[in-house]
Amino acid sequence: MGRIAATWRGFDRFERLFLPGFFVLFSLLARLFPYSGDDWAWGSQIGLDRLQSLFVGYNGRFAGNFAVLLLTRMGVFGRITVAAVVTVSLFLILDLAGNRTRQGYLLVSALFLAMPLALWRESVVWLSGFSNYALAGLCVLIYLRSVRRIFTNGETSRSTAHYAALLVFGITAALLIEHVTLYLIVASVVFLIAYRIRFARLSLDGVAWTVSFVGAAVLMFSNGAYRTAAVAGTGYQSIGVAETGSVTKDLVVRVMNEIAGQAVTANSALNVAIVVLLCLIAGSAATNAVGSRWERYAVVGLAGAFSLLAYRLRVAAPAAEPGVATLSLYGVATLSLYGVAALFLLAAIVLAARRLVGDGADRWLLWGACASIVVMLAPLALANPIGPRCFYPTYLLMLVIVGVLDKHVAASIGDRVGPGVDVFLGIAVVALLAANLFVYGVIARAASTRIGSIRSQVAAGATTVEVKRLPYKDYVHMPDPLRRPWDYRYKLFNHLPDRLVIEQK
Repeated sequence: MGRIAATWRGFDRFERLFLPGFFVLFSLLARLFPYSGDDWAWGSQIGLDRLQSLFVGYNGRFAGNFAVLLLTRMGVFGRITVAAVVTVSLFLILDLAGNRTRQGYLLVSALFLAMPLALWRESVVWLSGFSNYALAGLCVLIYLRSVRRIFTNGETSRSTAHYAALLVFGITAALLIEHVTLYLIVASVVFLIAYRIRFARLSLDGVAWTVSFVGAAVLMFSNGAYRTAAVAGTGYQSIGVAETGSVTKDLVVRVMNEIAGQAVTANSALNVAIVVLLCLIAGSAATNAVGSRWERYAVVGLAGAFSLLAYRLRVAAPAAEPGVATLSLYGVATLSLYGVAALFLLAAIVLAARRLVGDGADRWLLWGACASIVVMLAPLALANPIGPRCFYPTYLLMLVIVGVLDKHVAASIGDRVGPGVDVFLGIAVVALLAANLFVYGVIARAASTRIGSIRSQVAAGATTVEVKRLPYKDYVHMPDPLRRPWDYRYKLFNHLPDRLVIEQK
């Protein structure tokens, strides 16, 4: 309790008001999120059957599977857990960035609420996605914060209980989602090497992290589901399957098309924030004679090229999947413009960190965040299919980048424009929360009316019922039980007769 009290005293007045307030409001919002899709399976006998078999042949995401089994049975407490994870994630992003300020919280919160709708509905609203991807993102932030603290303050002697807890947490973190598991292994090995170079000794924390991540990976990938996925055409998921007959071509197309499109160019609001911050940093660097002229021009030019290309792609195919527009290079290779745009933005951030960001620790943090995004995305090139939820952890890392850039902008021009920016961002946060509360309030009311109507008709002896689709269908993943297996799972979850036929009204 003393440690918790000391931590709380370390929060400033704004944090003490904002974090609890955001948690309460997000709890009210999360309470409105409907169960949908796989939630119906995990929250019914299907989930218990998977548990009884210890998920053999299903997947090796043991921690994520246990989490969704619990969350789909916890009612309102499950939704409070969602709000708690989101609130803690925001705190960790800003603590990692060293930007726990009013402007930092408002900016990152607004961008979190403004994430792409597909990413939002699959990673935050949908419990089955949240249990793997949002929890994995939280664990990545906890790990990176631990690493940064060790590099900043050095490593002190710890108790046996500390290392035991670290091992348990590390194993849990690496049993949530596969590409994050692989990233954690790479990150922990890099940390061990870097710590050894800097301090001329091994980090015991680092050893514990690496052992826990590797051990969890062995447990995860021992599940037979991955052997099945590695054999083309034997199941829903596949690994490294060439669709055109050329593995190399498929990898290039996947990375420069689908992955770059969903991981980077789809993040419209976040990208606008990054580009504006990069330009402001370049302008501040010119005023303070930091970096050379060509370096400042290069950062602005790369950011501008990214903006123009991303805008052109959005206009050319606003509702299409990434990859509609392509660029032919001398008739030899065809690369997606989504990948080209992502490279422009990455280059702008890396160059700005190298020459225009004065703080050495922040420079390494920006580089580390960029490298982490690349490493975390790499395994997705071999996975099929991949969905928007796969990019939630990297979205959090991009928010870390925003937090660092914003800190440097605020330090140079904050006194002049800070109050006005805070008002604008505060209005944006309130408006985004209010809009979501309205939308999900309508959805929750419709979902409640639907199941109530079905139960009334069943009680009256009906064997066939007609239901309306939920409104705002883009805000919920798999919202309607109108075909198999969703109708079967919906009936099982809601304790409806198996013989009942559900049709669209």
